[in-house]
Amino acid sequence: MNIKLQHKIILLRSFIYETGTIIETNMGGSLTVHNIDGCAEFLIGLNVSTDTDIAVIRGGEKL
Repeated sequence: MNIKLQHKIILLRSFIYETGTIIETNMGGSLTVHNIDGCAEFLIGLNVSTDTDIAVIRGGEKL
């Protein structure tokens, strides 16, 4: 494995860890990862109140 790929893997692991910490600690949610046919599926679970307006964001664009 070359150095650039190793560096990208380390950065990705760090990003996933930090994201999970923020979601679990600050937002009371969960981050889970599943291996599906050799690909990673990331699921973010959040408790959302139905009494407030909810913004749905997909691909960086607010819907």
